[in-house]
Amino acid sequence: MKQGHHFLGTFEVKRLLQRSARSEVYHAWDTTLRRDVCLKILHRRSSTHAEPDSLYDEARYVSDLRSPYTVRVYTSGALPRRNGIYFVMEWAEGGSVRDWLAHQGRLTVSQWLLLAAQVGHSLAEAHAKGLVHRDIKPANLLLFLVAEQERIVKVADFGISTTVVKPGSATRAAVMGTPEYLAPEVWESGVIDPRADIYALGVTGYYCLTGQLPFRGDSFTTLRDAHRFEPVPPFAPQLQIPPAVSKTILRCLAKSPDDRPDNIAVLLSEMGTPALLGGTPYRIKLNEEIGQITVISTPTVTEHTLDDLIDTSATPNDTAPPLRELRVVSGTWVQGDATELAAWEERVTNAGGLVVFRGADERLAVFGHTGQGAEAPLRAARLAALGARFGKAAAHTIKVSAHELVAHDRIRSLLEPTLRKLVTRAQPGEPVVSRKTFERIDRSVGPVTELLSQTTTTRTPPTESIDEGWVAVPEQKPWSIPTVETGSVDLVGRAAELQEILHRIGQGTRRKQPGVVWVIGEAGIGKTRLCHDVRAATAVQLRGIQWITTAAFPEDSALPFAVLRRFLWTLLDLPEETFGKPLQERLEARLSAANVVGYRAVSRDLCQLLDPEPRADTTATPPRRPDPAQLAASIADLVKASVLSAGLVTLLEDIHWADRDSMTLLATVIESLEGTAAFWIWSGRPQSLEHHREINPGQGRHHLLQLGALTGFLTEQLCRNLVMSVVGDIEPLVTYLSKKTDGVPLYAEELLRLCAQRGVVFKTEDGPWMVDVTKLDEDLVPPSLESVLLQRIEHLDAPDRQVAQACAILGRRISGASLDLLLKWDPTHNVPAALERLVKAFVLVPEPTGAPDLSTYRFSHALLADAAYQTVLESDRLVWHQRAAEWFESRAQTRLSLEWMAIAAEHWDRCGNLERAFEAHDKAADLAQTAFAIPAARVHLQRCHAIGERWPLSPLARTTLLVKTGRLFAHEQKYKEALEYYQQAEEWLTAGTQTPESAAYRHHWATIQYVRALVVTSQGHHNDAQAWCEQALVMLKRHELQPNDRILAARIGNWLGWTLRRRGEFAAAETIVQTALQDLGFAGPDRERSTLLSALASLYADLNRPTELVRQCHEQAITLKRTLYERDGDAKPLGAAIVNYASYLISANYLPEARLWLDQATKIANDIEDQEMRAVILVNLAELSLSEHQPDDALRHLDRAQKLAQQRGFLWMMNEIDRLTHISHKLEVTNADPQARENVGPKTRADQDPTS
Repeated sequence: MKQGHHFLGTFEVKRLLQRSARSEVYHAWDTTLRRDVCLKILHRRSSTHAEPDSLYDEARYVSDLRSPYTVRVYTSGALPRRNGIYFVMEWAEGGSVRDWLAHQGRLTVSQWLLLAAQVGHSLAEAHAKGLVHRDIKPANLLLFLVAEQERIVKVADFGISTTVVKPGSATRAAVMGTPEYLAPEVWESGVIDPRADIYALGVTGYYCLTGQLPFRGDSFTTLRDAHRFEPVPPFAPQLQIPPAVSKTILRCLAKSPDDRPDNIAVLLSEMGTPALLGGTPYRIKLNEEIGQITVISTPTVTEHTLDDLIDTSATPNDTAPPLRELRVVSGTWVQGDATELAAWEERVTNAGGLVVFRGADERLAVFGHTGQGAEAPLRAARLAALGARFGKAAAHTIKVSAHELVAHDRIRSLLEPTLRKLVTRAQPGEPVVSRKTFERIDRSVGPVTELLSQTTTTRTPPTESIDEGWVAVPEQKPWSIPTVETGSVDLVGRAAELQEILHRIGQGTRRKQPGVVWVIGEAGIGKTRLCHDVRAATAVQLRGIQWITTAAFPEDSALPFAVLRRFLWTLLDLPEETFGKPLQERLEARLSAANVVGYRAVSRDLCQLLDPEPRADTTATPPRRPDPAQLAASIADLVKASVLSAGLVTLLEDIHWADRDSMTLLATVIESLEGTAAFWIWSGRPQSLEHHREINPGQGRHHLLQLGALTGFLTEQLCRNLVMSVVGDIEPLVTYLSKKTDGVPLYAEELLRLCAQRGVVFKTEDGPWMVDVTKLDEDLVPPSLESVLLQRIEHLDAPDRQVAQACAILGRRISGASLDLLLKWDPTHNVPAALERLVKAFVLVPEPTGAPDLSTYRFSHALLADAAYQTVLESDRLVWHQRAAEWFESRAQTRLSLEWMAIAAEHWDRCGNLERAFEAHDKAADLAQTAFAIPAARVHLQRCHAIGERWPLSPLARTTLLVKTGRLFAHEQKYKEALEYYQQAEEWLTAGTQTPESAAYRHHWATIQYVRALVVTSQGHHNDAQAWCEQALVMLKRHELQPNDRILAARIGNWLGWTLRRRGEFAAAETIVQTALQDLGFAGPDRERSTLLSALASLYADLNRPTELVRQCHEQAITLKRTLYERDGDAKPLGAAIVNYASYLISANYLPEARLWLDQATKIANDIEDQEMRAVILVNLAELSLSEHQPDDALRHLDRAQKLAQQRGFLWMMNEIDRLTHISHKLEVTNADPQARENVGPKTRADQDPTS
């Protein structure tokens, strides 16, 4: 139905929202009741349906649902000839939960609990009436506006995917629904019962709380097998999901329906969702403003406002609730008025409550005791903090971590001196407290443990016990660390850590006893630096050791055996010249050459794990998971054959991202390498110990080395949640920096960044100042701090971890953007020399202002490259090259960006990191095509195809690669090869998981049609090309245009305008080009805007539009082309635009001005030595001379143009040259007759062929 159609004479169609093979969804207007409605039309599955009225029966059952959280069906009925049914339903003005997640990323726990309660209310009624939804997902959960920033959720699409079953039983049906949310039993047998909805609700909860789906796959088969066989990835600890919520969601995702909650009521009870009072819709705060309950420590939630709680908290003392049942009010104050916020906090304090900071912008009001004083709530908060600090869950009256402490005035005064002490103690390399202090802390642990145990047996622990325990907390011993098999000791320096690992490597390789050293520490603490120091020291102290370096990445946690695959590709190092052969054959040749025993069986096992080819047959049996024992034996055989006599060391970085399958299997491999000189170093963050606890580090072959450059109290999270609410000035940090042997605390730069975000004004010797991190080219540190750092360049004798952070801040001050990545150095610890080179590179050659001086840029970055190659380790250099390329691209220096990206791609190739290598080569190919460096683009695309043979690409990535390759062949006029690549691209796009309504599918499909049209145009098939372009434009404009869609639409519109102008349809061409320019917008890319403006100027001239309008378009286009020339150095488009403008000025009789423009074009043509542009300029000069009645000059210009055209093969110019030559000769003959001279003059532009 088209817009404006009246369905059933009552519902006026506004727009099509969605269309599939079975249904259509429209936004419509009820002309009778004057309201927006949603109109759904559901067609029958086939014309031979066994039960003609089954669809209408489903509509009748759905219409009977009365839950306030089910989308209301106003009316329904059968379509004419009973080919289907229609539904008229409520219109959801707030969009869907999917749209909410796209904007917010993920939901808070409180938001999810409220959402689950409302969805559960709807499903419970449906299940009781024998209805199973079968398609629960965020897109089918609609938001309805209740008040500003408040919504309720309603379940939609019952009528599309519901099956009617007897309550308490199951039925069998065809597999329908969204694959990412289908239960395993639905995949296997099609059995449907309410527990399938429970499984889908579990997937939805996992997605809402983490922002990621639990199972992913590039194909239907892969996704089906993931749901049936793969374990659910656990919730990340940093998400801080309450155990009751996480356990319940994981139960919902059980493979067997019998292991899931029996029904919705059990699910909601286990998860602790809020009770819905009297069916009243419970509102969800999108921004959680102050005054609405969203967080509470007990499973039962009641709806109150801040005023309600203040009233109930004033009850007598003997009726006070237990501490573990505190009521909590939370609110987010994003950009509120400070005076209003202060008044709110005063109300809480006066009512006996306590204000607790739970982050940069969130505060809690805690009412844990009665009375008007603050002493009792203060002790309650102390007890909560003690419980969190010592890990006693029973004492968690407030759900906070150790760094989420109370921001009450009295507690603030207690924390400030403690924090100052901790800042000044952050001195890695030596113990931070004395042995006497350690003994005092040990004595206090017992009383505090006893205090916490009392919370489970008594209502309130003794007041004196709470005070004594709190006093002991600031002197807790969080900075003791366990080192390799030595228990709990004091901090050790870098040298001790280095020697400990070297000792383990030497011992293991000499005795042929394989083992693992776990290097554990927080982000930025120096794990990578330490591991590379070990590698450099190994080359000196343990000669002959073979090293392999690999790493895990964030996306690996959801991909089984991802890290293991990367390790095997690095170890195998298959020759590139064998890429065209089958993987099995290549593996056999490689293993046979390495003398691997039973190489055929080993290669078969490895091929089963490494084969990246997608399976086209989705009905085949699922791929058999590799047998762990057999696979471990094969990998062990490969490692044994690869180990040299002196040993093999494998460095695996960032194991906190590694998938559990890989780590478990590697641990099994290590156990089976007895008698082999192989050793392993695994580095990661502390959560690695939790993620891979089954490997049990610290026992057997696994040794633990936990780095400790900071106290356990001064962590990154503490900077985020505590420091900013306590420290009011930067004096402690400046004082700390000014000491002779001290550097900067590890997270000082993060601290400065957060201070800037909070708008904190720091007090220094030079007066107050404000940080603005959005302008990286301006000051990021105060003058006093900068002077301290500059004075210490030649006197850096502190531990290198501290110096690294000092240099990072200094580098941000001197450089322009992200160049602190250079500030790492080689194992010789020659810090002053490295820093001196960096300072010279940026102080002597500052970033230029105004027009870029390319020679200055090159000189500056030549110095930087020298510093990088001499002072940066291999892995850091990789990151630096890629960041440098991005930096140049952001400044529109395309060719320099290409140079740096090519270097980065080459290094990623050497490291064996296929994902990063593909990304770098793909980006380099784009930059090369932008810079018209076609040979370089060809090389990078060839490398992308080679990597695609070794590493699986998604259908969308494969489609993009094929389109880029086809476009390159088309640019080289190899049209047959280009069409083959476009055909392959379309096949991959159709076979992928993207739907035709998705933005990615629409953009790629339109791109394929457009570039295919360009190819066939060069072959003379203009009608086919025009049809394809029109189809592409229609596909793009089905939905709102995205930024990349606008660029593509502009290019298609320009091509269609050119085609129509060529046919003489000037008015239609004008409309097309104007629409393309409007779609592109004023903020569109300069290249596309200038091209459209030039085309529009030519059309205005053809249509005899006002001269000023034509000139305005031409001059705007030239201005944009000049900007592109200054940015990219490509002068040819600028010259062509100037020649086009001069030609118009000649036809409009602006002769002197035309000559000035042609002089500019001549200079450009001479500079770039473009002979074709010279010939065109000569022809225009001849026409200009004829207009000035100077036939001799015209003939001279035409003679030179004719010679160039004949020498260079510009045959298309010969007709115009002959025409003007004929006019010149006639003008010579009739020079004395003005009337004859006027009759033989050159034609105006409007009289000329539009194709000239």
